[in-house]
Amino acid sequence: GEQSNNECSLNSMKHELRNVSAVTAQSLQEQVDEWRERGEIDDIDEPNHWTENKIHVFARVRPILPDENLGTVQDRGGVPINEYECVSVKAKQVVLHEEIRAIGGASTGFLEHKNYRFDHVFSGTSNDEIFAKTVAPLLESSTTSAVIMFGQTNSGKTYTAVGIAEQCVNKLRYPLKISCFEVAAREMVRDLLISPPVPCVLRDDGQGGLLVVGASEAVANCPDEALRLVQVAAERRATRATRANQQSSRSHAVLCFRWDDHHSISIVDLAGSERRQEALFDDTDALEETKAINTALSVLKDCIRAISRKDTHIPFRRSALTRLLRSALDPQQSTVSTTFIAHLAPTNLSILHTKNTLDYCMKMTDIASDTDRRKAHLGPERWTATRLCQWIFETFKNEEENIDALAQAFASISGKQMATIWRGELVRRVEAAGFSELTADKVYDAFHDLNRRFKKKTSVTTRRGGRGSSLALREKRGGSLHSAPPSTLSIIPPLSSSFHDDVLVIHNDKIDKKGCTEDDVVIPSL
Repeated sequence: GEQSNNECSLNSMKHELRNVSAVTAQSLQEQVDEWRERGEIDDIDEPNHWTENKIHVFARVRPILPDENLGTVQDRGGVPINEYECVSVKAKQVVLHEEIRAIGGASTGFLEHKNYRFDHVFSGTSNDEIFAKTVAPLLESSTTSAVIMFGQTNSGKTYTAVGIAEQCVNKLRYPLKISCFEVAAREMVRDLLISPPVPCVLRDDGQGGLLVVGASEAVANCPDEALRLVQVAAERRATRATRANQQSSRSHAVLCFRWDDHHSISIVDLAGSERRQEALFDDTDALEETKAINTALSVLKDCIRAISRKDTHIPFRRSALTRLLRSALDPQQSTVSTTFIAHLAPTNLSILHTKNTLDYCMKMTDIASDTDRRKAHLGPERWTATRLCQWIFETFKNEEENIDALAQAFASISGKQMATIWRGELVRRVEAAGFSELTADKVYDAFHDLNRRFKKKTSVTTRRGGRGSSLALREKRGGSLHSAPPSTLSIIPPLSSSFHDDVLVIHNDKIDKKGCTEDDVVIPSL
Protein backbone atom coordinates (compact mmCIF):
# COMPACT_ATOMS: atom_id res chain seq x y z
CA GLY A 1 0.00 0.00 0.00
CA GLU A 2 2.77 2.45 0.93
CA GLN A 3 4.71 1.59 -2.25
CA SER A 4 1.57 2.09 -4.34
CA ASN A 5 1.00 5.52 -2.76
CA ASN A 6 4.59 6.53 -3.51
CA GLU A 7 4.22 5.51 -7.15
CA CYS A 8 1.01 7.50 -7.48
CA SER A 9 2.69 10.53 -5.92
CA LEU A 10 5.66 10.23 -8.29
CA ASN A 11 3.41 9.92 -11.34
CA SER A 12 1.45 12.95 -10.20
CA MET A 13 4.66 14.99 -9.86
CA LYS A 14 5.77 13.92 -13.36
CA HIS A 15 2.39 14.94 -14.78
CA GLU A 16 2.57 18.36 -13.12
CA LEU A 17 6.16 18.85 -14.32
CA ARG A 18 5.13 17.98 -17.87
CA ASN A 19 2.26 20.48 -17.72
CA VAL A 20 4.64 23.20 -16.53
CA SER A 21 7.10 22.28 -19.30
CA ALA A 22 4.33 22.47 -21.90
CA VAL A 23 3.48 26.00 -20.78
CA THR A 24 7.19 26.93 -20.91
CA ALA A 25 7.62 25.44 -24.42
CA GLN A 26 4.64 27.40 -25.72
CA SER A 27 5.97 30.56 -24.07
CA LEU A 28 9.42 30.13 -25.64
CA GLN A 29 7.94 29.71 -29.13
CA GLU A 30 5.79 32.81 -28.58
CA GLN A 31 8.91 34.78 -27.61
CA VAL A 32 10.60 33.75 -30.86
CA ASP A 33 7.53 34.78 -32.89
CA GLU A 34 7.34 38.16 -31.11
CA TRP A 35 11.06 38.76 -31.65
CA ARG A 36 10.63 38.13 -35.38
CA GLU A 37 7.68 40.51 -35.59
CA ARG A 38 9.81 43.30 -34.13
CA GLY A 39 12.17 42.89 -37.12
CA GLU A 40 15.41 43.22 -35.21
CA ILE A 41 17.58 41.66 -37.95
CA ASP A 42 19.53 43.92 -40.28
CA ASP A 43 18.38 43.02 -43.81
CA ILE A 44 21.22 44.70 -45.74
CA ASP A 45 22.34 42.25 -48.43
CA GLU A 46 25.72 43.28 -49.81
CA PRO A 47 27.06 41.64 -52.99
CA ASN A 48 29.65 38.88 -52.71
CA HIS A 49 33.18 39.62 -53.98
CA TRP A 50 34.07 36.37 -55.68
CA THR A 51 37.16 37.73 -57.41
CA GLU A 52 38.70 38.95 -54.14
CA ASN A 53 38.06 36.21 -51.58
CA LYS A 54 39.10 32.57 -51.91
CA ILE A 55 36.91 31.36 -49.02
CA HIS A 56 33.15 31.95 -48.76
CA VAL A 57 30.89 30.76 -45.95
CA PHE A 58 27.16 30.20 -46.43
CA ALA A 59 24.46 28.66 -44.25
CA ARG A 60 21.32 26.68 -45.04
CA VAL A 61 18.54 26.04 -42.53
CA ARG A 62 16.40 23.03 -43.33
CA PRO A 63 12.58 23.23 -43.03
CA ILE A 64 10.61 21.98 -40.02
CA LEU A 65 9.95 18.24 -40.37
CA PRO A 66 6.47 16.73 -39.86
CA ASP A 67 7.50 15.01 -36.60
CA GLU A 68 8.83 18.25 -35.08
CA ASN A 69 6.06 19.86 -33.02
CA LEU A 70 6.91 23.39 -31.99
CA GLY A 71 5.61 24.67 -28.66
CA THR A 72 5.29 21.17 -27.21
CA VAL A 73 7.28 18.91 -24.87
CA GLN A 74 9.33 16.13 -26.43
CA ASP A 75 10.57 13.10 -24.52
CA ARG A 76 14.31 12.52 -25.04
CA GLY A 77 15.63 9.58 -23.05
CA GLY A 78 13.00 10.03 -20.35
CA VAL A 79 13.75 13.77 -20.02
CA PRO A 80 11.05 16.28 -21.11
CA ILE A 81 12.49 18.97 -23.42
CA ASN A 82 10.70 22.14 -24.49
CA GLU A 83 10.72 22.17 -28.30
CA TYR A 84 10.75 25.52 -30.08
CA GLU A 85 12.28 27.02 -33.24
CA CYS A 86 15.69 28.29 -32.17
CA VAL A 87 16.94 29.71 -35.52
CA SER A 88 15.81 32.85 -37.35
CA VAL A 89 17.07 33.87 -40.79
CA LYS A 90 17.15 37.07 -42.78
CA ALA A 91 19.50 37.94 -45.68
CA LYS A 92 23.02 37.31 -44.39
CA GLN A 93 22.29 36.65 -40.73
CA VAL A 94 21.43 33.68 -38.56
CA VAL A 95 20.09 34.45 -35.09
CA LEU A 96 20.25 31.71 -32.47
CA HIS A 97 17.56 31.87 -29.77
CA GLU A 98 18.93 30.02 -26.75
CA GLU A 99 17.08 29.48 -23.50
CA ILE A 100 18.71 31.11 -20.47
CA ARG A 101 19.40 28.57 -17.76
CA ALA A 102 19.57 29.25 -14.04
CA ILE A 103 22.28 27.88 -11.76
CA GLY A 104 21.88 24.11 -11.74
CA GLY A 105 20.39 24.05 -15.24
CA ALA A 106 16.81 24.95 -14.35
CA SER A 107 14.72 26.66 -17.04
CA THR A 108 14.05 30.38 -16.64
CA GLY A 109 11.55 30.68 -19.48
CA PHE A 110 13.53 33.47 -21.17
CA LEU A 111 15.66 33.57 -24.34
CA GLU A 112 18.89 35.26 -25.35
CA HIS A 113 19.59 36.07 -29.01
CA LYS A 114 22.99 35.82 -30.72
CA ASN A 115 23.76 36.95 -34.28
CA TYR A 116 26.00 35.18 -36.82
CA ARG A 117 26.82 36.78 -40.16
CA PHE A 118 27.53 34.90 -43.43
CA ASP A 119 28.02 35.65 -47.11
CA HIS A 120 24.37 34.58 -47.44
CA VAL A 121 21.85 32.43 -45.58
CA PHE A 122 19.30 30.16 -47.28
CA SER A 123 16.00 29.12 -45.76
CA GLY A 124 13.13 27.60 -47.71
CA THR A 125 15.07 27.92 -50.98
CA SER A 126 15.61 25.34 -53.71
CA ASN A 127 18.87 23.69 -54.73
CA ASP A 128 18.71 25.67 -57.99
CA GLU A 129 18.96 28.97 -56.12
CA ILE A 130 21.74 27.67 -53.89
CA PHE A 131 23.70 26.54 -56.96
CA ALA A 132 23.24 29.94 -58.60
CA LYS A 133 24.58 31.85 -55.60
CA THR A 134 27.30 29.51 -54.31
CA VAL A 135 28.63 27.37 -57.15
CA ALA A 136 27.96 29.20 -60.43
CA PRO A 137 30.27 32.11 -59.48
CA LEU A 138 33.03 29.60 -58.70
CA LEU A 139 32.75 28.06 -62.15
CA GLU A 140 33.02 31.50 -63.76
CA SER A 141 35.96 32.88 -61.77
CA SER A 142 38.07 29.93 -60.59
CA THR A 143 40.10 27.18 -62.21
CA THR A 144 40.01 24.86 -59.19
CA SER A 145 37.24 25.00 -56.61
CA ALA A 146 35.70 23.01 -53.77
CA VAL A 147 32.24 23.08 -52.19
CA ILE A 148 32.11 21.58 -48.68
CA MET A 149 28.88 20.62 -46.86
CA PHE A 150 29.13 20.30 -43.11
CA GLY A 151 26.86 20.23 -40.07
CA GLN A 152 25.10 17.74 -37.83
CA THR A 153 23.41 14.59 -39.05
CA ASN A 154 19.86 14.99 -40.45
CA SER A 155 20.45 18.63 -41.43
CA GLY A 156 20.22 18.17 -45.23
CA LYS A 157 23.89 18.00 -46.32
CA THR A 158 23.51 15.08 -48.73
CA TYR A 159 20.33 16.59 -50.20
CA THR A 160 22.23 19.79 -51.02
CA ALA A 161 25.30 17.93 -52.32
CA VAL A 162 23.24 15.78 -54.71
CA GLY A 163 21.30 18.84 -55.89
CA ILE A 164 24.51 20.74 -56.65
CA ALA A 165 25.97 17.73 -58.47
CA GLU A 166 22.85 17.46 -60.64
CA GLN A 167 23.18 21.13 -61.57
CA CYS A 168 26.89 20.73 -62.35
CA VAL A 169 26.34 17.98 -64.89
CA ASN A 170 24.09 20.34 -66.86
CA LYS A 171 26.46 23.32 -66.73
CA LEU A 172 29.97 21.90 -67.23
CA ARG A 173 31.78 21.21 -70.51
CA TYR A 174 32.01 17.74 -72.03
CA PRO A 175 33.70 15.31 -72.17
CA LEU A 176 33.68 15.37 -68.37
CA LYS A 177 35.97 13.26 -66.17
CA ILE A 178 34.32 12.06 -62.96
CA SER A 179 35.77 10.39 -59.87
CA CYS A 180 34.09 9.68 -56.54
CA PHE A 181 35.48 8.17 -53.36
CA GLU A 182 34.63 8.07 -49.66
CA VAL A 183 36.59 8.15 -46.41
CA ALA A 184 34.95 5.46 -44.30
CA ALA A 185 35.70 3.86 -40.93
CA ARG A 186 39.32 3.14 -39.99
CA GLU A 187 40.51 5.87 -42.39
CA MET A 188 39.70 3.63 -45.35
CA VAL A 189 39.45 5.44 -48.71
CA ARG A 190 37.20 3.58 -51.18
CA ASP A 191 36.35 4.16 -54.84
CA LEU A 192 32.56 4.39 -55.30
CA LEU A 193 32.53 4.06 -59.09
CA ILE A 194 33.49 0.38 -58.89
CA SER A 195 31.33 -2.38 -57.41
CA PRO A 196 32.20 -3.51 -54.82
CA PRO A 197 34.03 -0.31 -53.70
CA VAL A 198 37.79 -0.69 -54.13
CA PRO A 199 40.24 0.47 -51.39
CA CYS A 200 42.56 3.33 -52.44
CA VAL A 201 45.76 4.77 -51.00
CA LEU A 202 46.70 8.41 -50.34
CA ARG A 203 50.27 9.22 -51.42
CA ASP A 204 52.29 12.38 -51.84
CA ASP A 205 53.32 12.90 -55.44
CA GLY A 206 56.76 14.35 -54.69
CA GLN A 207 55.76 17.84 -55.90
CA GLY A 208 53.72 18.93 -52.91
CA GLY A 209 50.48 17.32 -54.09
CA LEU A 210 48.35 14.42 -52.89
CA LEU A 211 47.23 11.55 -55.11
CA VAL A 212 44.43 9.04 -54.60
CA VAL A 213 46.12 5.94 -55.99
CA GLY A 214 43.79 3.21 -57.23
CA ALA A 215 40.74 5.42 -57.81
CA SER A 216 39.06 5.20 -61.19
CA GLU A 217 38.11 8.12 -63.37
CA ALA A 218 35.17 7.78 -65.75
CA VAL A 219 34.58 9.92 -68.82
CA ALA A 220 31.01 11.06 -69.49
CA ASN A 221 30.14 12.46 -72.91
CA CYS A 222 26.71 13.88 -72.02
CA PRO A 223 24.72 14.95 -68.94
CA ASP A 224 22.74 11.70 -68.82
CA GLU A 225 25.92 9.62 -68.49
CA ALA A 226 27.33 11.98 -65.84
CA LEU A 227 24.11 11.94 -63.81
CA ARG A 228 24.01 8.16 -63.98
CA LEU A 229 27.53 7.93 -62.55
CA VAL A 230 26.65 10.33 -59.74
CA GLN A 231 23.59 8.27 -58.83
CA VAL A 232 25.56 5.01 -58.88
CA ALA A 233 28.20 6.47 -56.56
CA ALA A 234 25.53 7.80 -54.16
CA GLU A 235 23.87 4.38 -53.94
CA ARG A 236 27.18 2.69 -53.03
CA ARG A 237 28.02 5.10 -50.23
CA ALA A 238 28.02 3.70 -46.69
CA THR A 239 24.76 4.46 -44.81
CA ARG A 240 23.22 3.32 -41.54
CA ALA A 241 20.11 4.06 -39.48
CA THR A 242 20.62 6.36 -36.50
CA ARG A 243 18.28 7.90 -33.96
CA ALA A 244 18.25 11.15 -35.93
CA ASN A 245 17.99 9.71 -39.46
CA GLN A 246 16.89 6.37 -40.88
CA GLN A 247 19.42 6.60 -43.72
CA SER A 248 22.36 8.57 -42.36
CA SER A 249 25.59 8.84 -44.37
CA ARG A 250 28.36 7.01 -42.52
CA SER A 251 31.33 8.31 -44.52
CA HIS A 252 32.80 11.50 -45.94
CA ALA A 253 32.29 11.56 -49.72
CA VAL A 254 34.27 13.49 -52.36
CA LEU A 255 32.88 13.88 -55.91
CA CYS A 256 35.24 15.41 -58.47
CA PHE A 257 34.37 16.84 -61.91
CA ARG A 258 37.31 17.66 -64.20
CA TRP A 259 36.95 18.94 -67.76
CA ASP A 260 40.63 19.66 -68.50
CA ASP A 261 43.99 19.73 -66.73
CA HIS A 262 43.35 23.18 -65.28
CA HIS A 263 39.63 23.26 -64.41
CA SER A 264 37.90 21.13 -61.79
CA ILE A 265 35.36 21.30 -59.00
CA SER A 266 35.06 18.98 -56.00
CA ILE A 267 31.85 18.50 -54.00
CA VAL A 268 32.53 17.27 -50.46
CA ASP A 269 29.72 15.86 -48.33
CA LEU A 270 30.94 15.41 -44.76
CA ALA A 271 29.24 12.89 -42.50
CA GLY A 272 27.27 14.46 -39.66
CA SER A 273 28.60 14.63 -36.12
CA GLU A 274 26.73 12.66 -33.46
CA ARG A 275 26.87 12.40 -29.71
CA ARG A 276 27.29 8.93 -28.25
CA GLN A 277 23.74 8.74 -26.90
CA GLU A 278 22.30 9.78 -30.27
CA ALA A 279 23.60 6.74 -32.17
CA LEU A 280 22.09 3.27 -32.33
CA PHE A 281 25.03 1.02 -31.46
CA ASP A 282 23.61 -2.21 -32.79
CA ASP A 283 27.04 -3.72 -33.32
CA THR A 284 30.75 -2.99 -33.18
CA ASP A 285 30.85 -1.68 -36.76
CA ALA A 286 28.35 1.07 -35.91
CA LEU A 287 30.44 2.14 -32.94
CA GLU A 288 33.62 2.19 -35.06
CA GLU A 289 31.91 4.26 -37.74
CA THR A 290 30.72 6.86 -35.25
CA LYS A 291 34.15 7.07 -33.61
CA ALA A 292 35.87 7.45 -36.99
CA ILE A 293 33.47 10.18 -38.12
CA ASN A 294 33.80 12.16 -34.90
CA THR A 295 37.59 11.77 -34.87
CA ALA A 296 37.96 13.05 -38.45
CA LEU A 297 35.61 15.97 -37.76
CA SER A 298 37.53 16.75 -34.57
CA VAL A 299 40.80 16.93 -36.51
CA LEU A 300 39.09 19.14 -39.09
CA LYS A 301 37.99 21.51 -36.32
CA ASP A 302 41.53 21.48 -34.88
CA CYS A 303 42.84 22.56 -38.29
CA ILE A 304 40.26 25.35 -38.55
CA ARG A 305 41.12 26.49 -35.03
CA ALA A 306 44.86 26.44 -35.77
CA ILE A 307 44.42 28.42 -39.00
CA SER A 308 42.25 31.02 -37.27
CA ARG A 309 44.91 31.40 -34.53
CA LYS A 310 47.67 31.64 -37.17
CA ASP A 311 49.56 28.73 -35.59
CA THR A 312 52.84 27.74 -37.22
CA HIS A 313 51.77 24.07 -37.31
CA ILE A 314 48.42 22.94 -38.70
CA PRO A 315 47.65 19.22 -38.13
CA PHE A 316 46.51 18.35 -41.65
CA ARG A 317 48.27 14.97 -41.62
CA ARG A 318 46.39 13.64 -38.59
CA SER A 319 43.52 12.25 -40.69
CA ALA A 320 42.83 11.20 -44.26
CA LEU A 321 39.98 13.73 -44.48
CA THR A 322 42.14 16.75 -43.66
CA ARG A 323 44.87 15.54 -46.00
CA LEU A 324 42.32 15.56 -48.81
CA LEU A 325 40.94 18.97 -47.81
CA ARG A 326 44.27 20.67 -47.15
CA SER A 327 44.31 22.85 -50.25
CA ALA A 328 40.66 23.81 -49.72
CA LEU A 329 41.11 24.79 -46.08
CA ASP A 330 44.28 26.84 -46.07
CA PRO A 331 43.79 30.41 -47.34
CA GLN A 332 47.48 30.59 -48.28
CA GLN A 333 46.63 28.31 -51.20
CA SER A 334 45.87 30.73 -54.03
CA THR A 335 44.96 27.95 -56.47
CA VAL A 336 41.72 26.75 -54.84
CA SER A 337 38.52 28.72 -54.22
CA THR A 338 36.45 27.18 -51.45
CA THR A 339 32.79 27.51 -50.49
CA PHE A 340 31.56 26.19 -47.15
CA ILE A 341 27.83 25.56 -46.74
CA ALA A 342 26.87 25.05 -43.10
CA HIS A 343 23.66 23.07 -42.57
CA LEU A 344 21.52 23.82 -39.52
CA ALA A 345 18.53 22.12 -37.92
CA PRO A 346 15.87 24.68 -36.91
CA THR A 347 14.71 23.34 -33.51
CA ASN A 348 16.36 23.50 -30.10
CA LEU A 349 16.51 19.70 -29.84
CA SER A 350 19.74 20.06 -31.86
CA ILE A 351 20.85 23.39 -30.43
CA LEU A 352 24.21 22.11 -29.15
CA HIS A 353 25.16 20.92 -32.63
CA THR A 354 23.79 24.11 -34.19
CA LYS A 355 25.78 26.34 -31.85
CA ASN A 356 28.96 24.34 -32.45
CA THR A 357 28.51 24.56 -36.23
CA LEU A 358 27.90 28.32 -36.07
CA ASP A 359 30.96 28.92 -33.89
CA TYR A 360 33.23 27.16 -36.39
CA CYS A 361 31.57 29.06 -39.22
CA MET A 362 32.69 32.27 -37.55
CA LYS A 363 36.25 30.95 -37.41
CA MET A 364 36.10 30.23 -41.15
CA THR A 365 34.70 33.73 -41.72
CA ASP A 366 37.65 35.19 -39.81
CA ILE A 367 40.03 33.14 -41.96
CA ALA A 368 38.31 34.35 -45.14
CA SER A 369 38.59 38.00 -44.08
CA ASP A 370 42.30 37.52 -43.40
CA THR A 371 42.99 35.89 -46.78
CA ASP A 372 44.05 39.03 -48.62
CA ARG A 373 46.70 39.91 -46.03
CA ARG A 374 48.08 36.36 -46.12
CA LYS A 375 48.16 36.22 -49.92
CA ALA A 376 50.48 39.26 -49.92
CA HIS A 377 53.27 37.01 -48.64
CA LEU A 378 53.00 34.51 -51.49
CA GLY A 379 55.36 35.99 -54.05
CA PRO A 380 56.18 34.23 -57.33
CA GLU A 381 59.37 32.76 -55.85
CA ARG A 382 57.25 30.80 -53.36
CA TRP A 383 54.94 29.29 -55.95
CA THR A 384 54.70 25.55 -56.34
CA ALA A 385 55.10 23.96 -59.77
CA THR A 386 51.32 23.65 -60.06
CA ARG A 387 50.79 27.32 -59.22
CA LEU A 388 53.40 28.30 -61.83
CA CYS A 389 51.61 26.17 -64.45
CA GLN A 390 48.29 27.80 -63.65
CA TRP A 391 49.84 31.28 -63.87
CA ILE A 392 51.23 30.45 -67.33
CA PHE A 393 47.85 29.09 -68.40
CA GLU A 394 45.94 32.18 -67.18
CA THR A 395 48.51 34.69 -68.48
CA PHE A 396 49.10 33.35 -72.00
CA LYS A 397 45.88 31.49 -72.85
CA ASN A 398 44.82 34.31 -75.20
CA GLU A 399 48.23 34.52 -76.90
CA GLU A 400 49.20 30.88 -77.50
CA GLU A 401 47.09 28.24 -79.23
CA ASN A 402 48.35 25.07 -77.52
CA ILE A 403 48.46 26.56 -74.02
CA ASP A 404 48.24 23.15 -72.29
CA ALA A 405 51.51 22.02 -73.86
CA LEU A 406 53.21 25.27 -72.82
CA ALA A 407 52.05 24.89 -69.23
CA GLN A 408 53.12 21.23 -69.20
CA ALA A 409 56.67 22.31 -70.07
CA PHE A 410 56.88 23.92 -66.60
CA ALA A 411 55.27 21.06 -64.67
CA SER A 412 58.51 20.25 -62.80
CA ILE A 413 59.71 23.81 -62.09
CA SER A 414 58.86 25.63 -58.87
CA GLY A 415 58.77 29.38 -58.46
CA LYS A 416 62.16 29.36 -56.75
CA GLN A 417 63.71 27.43 -59.64
CA MET A 418 62.04 29.72 -62.16
CA ALA A 419 63.57 32.77 -60.46
CA THR A 420 67.10 31.39 -60.87
CA ILE A 421 66.83 29.33 -64.08
CA TRP A 422 69.28 30.03 -66.89
CA ARG A 423 67.56 31.61 -69.86
CA GLY A 424 69.04 29.07 -72.26
CA GLU A 425 67.57 26.19 -70.23
CA LEU A 426 64.18 27.88 -70.34
CA VAL A 427 64.42 28.27 -74.13
CA ARG A 428 65.33 24.60 -74.46
CA ARG A 429 62.27 23.51 -72.47
CA VAL A 430 59.90 25.75 -74.39
CA GLU A 431 61.26 24.75 -77.80
CA ALA A 432 60.95 21.05 -76.84
CA ALA A 433 57.24 21.68 -76.28
CA GLY A 434 56.91 23.05 -79.82
CA PHE A 435 57.14 26.79 -79.19
CA SER A 436 59.58 29.45 -80.35
CA GLU A 437 62.34 31.30 -78.53
CA LEU A 438 60.12 34.39 -78.58
CA THR A 439 57.56 32.57 -76.44
CA ALA A 440 60.27 31.59 -73.95
CA ASP A 441 61.39 35.21 -73.70
CA LYS A 442 57.80 36.37 -73.05
CA VAL A 443 57.37 33.85 -70.21
CA TYR A 444 60.76 34.70 -68.72
CA ASP A 445 60.21 38.46 -68.85
CA ALA A 446 56.63 38.28 -67.52
CA PHE A 447 57.65 36.15 -64.52
CA HIS A 448 60.62 38.30 -63.54
CA ASP A 449 58.65 41.51 -64.01
CA LEU A 450 55.95 40.16 -61.69
CA ASN A 451 58.59 39.07 -59.17
CA ARG A 452 60.25 42.51 -59.19
CA ARG A 453 56.93 44.28 -58.69
CA PHE A 454 56.10 41.98 -55.77
CA LYS A 455 59.43 42.65 -54.06
CA LYS A 456 59.06 46.39 -54.61
CA LYS A 457 55.54 46.31 -53.15
CA THR A 458 56.55 44.41 -50.00
CA SER A 459 59.92 46.09 -49.30
CA VAL A 460 60.25 48.71 -46.55
CA THR A 461 63.25 50.99 -45.98
CA THR A 462 64.26 51.84 -42.40
CA ARG A 463 64.30 55.43 -41.16
CA ARG A 464 68.10 55.53 -40.90
CA GLY A 465 68.47 54.41 -44.46
CA GLY A 466 69.93 51.08 -43.44
CA ARG A 467 69.17 47.67 -44.85
CA GLY A 468 65.66 47.28 -46.23
CA SER A 469 63.47 44.77 -44.45
CA SER A 470 60.53 43.02 -46.05
CA LEU A 471 57.09 42.81 -44.52
CA ALA A 472 57.30 39.05 -44.75
CA LEU A 473 60.52 38.95 -42.69
CA ARG A 474 59.14 41.35 -40.11
CA GLU A 475 56.01 39.26 -39.65
CA LYS A 476 58.07 36.10 -39.51
CA ARG A 477 60.07 37.51 -36.59
CA GLY A 478 56.78 38.34 -34.92
CA GLY A 479 55.69 34.75 -35.25
CA SER A 480 52.70 35.37 -37.51
CA LEU A 481 54.07 34.27 -40.87
CA HIS A 482 53.19 30.76 -42.00
CA SER A 483 55.09 28.68 -44.48
CA ALA A 484 52.91 28.14 -47.50
CA PRO A 485 51.79 24.51 -47.81
CA PRO A 486 52.31 22.95 -51.22
CA SER A 487 49.54 22.81 -53.76
CA THR A 488 47.55 19.62 -54.12
CA LEU A 489 46.55 19.90 -57.76
CA SER A 490 48.63 17.56 -59.91
CA ILE A 491 48.92 17.49 -63.70
CA ILE A 492 48.84 13.86 -64.85
CA PRO A 493 48.63 12.11 -68.22
CA PRO A 494 45.09 11.97 -69.61
CA LEU A 495 42.91 8.99 -68.79
CA SER A 496 40.23 7.62 -71.05
CA SER A 497 37.21 5.43 -70.50
CA SER A 498 34.09 4.27 -72.26
CA PHE A 499 30.53 3.84 -71.00
CA HIS A 500 28.63 0.85 -72.40
CA ASP A 501 25.23 -0.02 -70.90
CA ASP A 502 25.90 -1.07 -67.28
CA VAL A 503 29.64 -1.64 -67.76
CA LEU A 504 32.18 1.11 -67.20
CA VAL A 505 35.49 0.38 -68.92
CA ILE A 506 38.57 2.31 -67.78
CA HIS A 507 41.49 2.69 -70.20
CA ASN A 508 44.56 4.26 -68.60
CA ASP A 509 47.89 4.97 -70.23
CA LYS A 510 51.16 4.14 -68.52
CA ILE A 511 51.68 6.51 -65.62
CA ASP A 512 55.15 7.04 -64.28
CA LYS A 513 54.60 8.10 -60.68
CA LYS A 514 56.70 7.19 -57.69
CA GLY A 515 55.04 4.35 -55.80
CA CYS A 516 52.49 3.59 -58.53
CA THR A 517 52.32 0.63 -60.87
CA GLU A 518 51.29 0.60 -64.51
CA ASP A 519 47.85 -0.71 -63.51
CA ASP A 520 47.14 2.08 -61.02
CA VAL A 521 44.78 4.89 -61.98
CA VAL A 522 45.92 8.09 -60.30
CA ILE A 523 43.39 10.80 -59.47
CA PRO A 524 44.53 14.15 -58.07
CA SER A 525 42.96 15.27 -54.82
CA LEU A 526 41.18 18.64 -54.52
